[in-house]
Amino acid sequence: MSTSSLDSVNTIHQSSITFTDSVEALHVRVPSAAQVIAKLCGTANLQYPGILMGGVAIRGDTVPATYMKVIAEWTHSALPASERRRREARTDLHGNFLMCGVPLNTDIALRTQADSGSSAVETVRIPSHVRFARTEILHDFAARGTATFAGMVVDSTQQPIAGAQITLPGLSRATVANERGAFRFSDIPVGIHQINVRQFGFGPLETQLSFAANETIDRRIVLSRGVLLETVNTTESVLPLSFEENRKLGVGKFITRDKLERFRGQDLGTVLADVQGVSLLRAHGGRSYFLSTRTMQSMCMTKECVAGRGNIYMPNRFETTQGIVTACYGLVYLDEMLLNPSRPTEPFDVGTIPPDQIEAIEIYPSGFQAPSKYGGRNAMCGVMQLWSRKSH
Repeated sequence: MSTSSLDSVNTIHQSSITFTDSVEALHVRVPSAAQVIAKLCGTANLQYPGILMGGVAIRGDTVPATYMKVIAEWTHSALPASERRRREARTDLHGNFLMCGVPLNTDIALRTQADSGSSAVETVRIPSHVRFARTEILHDFAARGTATFAGMVVDSTQQPIAGAQITLPGLSRATVANERGAFRFSDIPVGIHQINVRQFGFGPLETQLSFAANETIDRRIVLSRGVLLETVNTTESVLPLSFEENRKLGVGKFITRDKLERFRGQDLGTVLADVQGVSLLRAHGGRSYFLSTRTMQSMCMTKECVAGRGNIYMPNRFETTQGIVTACYGLVYLDEMLLNPSRPTEPFDVGTIPPDQIEAIEIYPSGFQAPSKYGGRNAMCGVMQLWSRKSH
């Protein structure tokens, strides 16, 4: 349904209604334009009243363009010709973005920005009689002559394998398949690279792929169920040598398979929340993010300070609705391959990795405690090293 108030922000309201009595009067509550705006943009006074919402798609790719920067720039007659106003936003987990505080009846140049590639500039104009507009942007990772590798990991019945580990060991790159089994690597150098895919309970896949400049390789990877063998008792440690060496130093927190077994059936966030001295953000939907034990007040007191510190991550508006806060997030490694390599370090949901796939965990709440090989200055907000179980 629509009202004149909702029309003013180019919005409609949808509700499901079940009729149980044809006589009883029906009352439907419809939000006002002010309530819609407050829900999207908060109650702060903005210099410009316009709202832009949209999505970013990646050319030749089906995986959402997550955490990608979207930039809006404009000028008008009240400004010098050389001076432009600018606002930024980031896409969410589904590739959508929300940008508040842009002008009405003004040409707005909209584009994406990433370490690799860019989009063509889209010109958007919000009419003066509404406050809301929607647009779609196509990002092209081919702009720098590197390659993209994307796809899905499924089992023999074509069901997605969430949490599957996909690694490019020669590039020290790693990622984890999402709940749909989807994954994506961008900015892959031209050449032949080793690809390893592994999930506990499935047979591993090891292969090589050749990547050409400006190429996107999309693959559906099928893993077969592993054969469960009879348990054999052995005195040989399956822990990595470096884990034992670091534990002997007495610095950091160390979790072995024995403790993980006590949390069977629970997510990794629940395991980590039980470790004293580890700071964990429990966000909506059961998501868990490892972050610095230092408070924001001890690191920065103003927005200008936050913006100037390269290690402080500032979530977009959608992320804040999901419970993600401005903070210094820790580096998360899987078998010595970094899972959140961007700078500032983006929050990585450790809950996406099931505990039954983990053999051991090293946690260094402060970067000063972490071994130098785990990032140097980039590790100041802490380091978590996850060692995966090896299936044979």
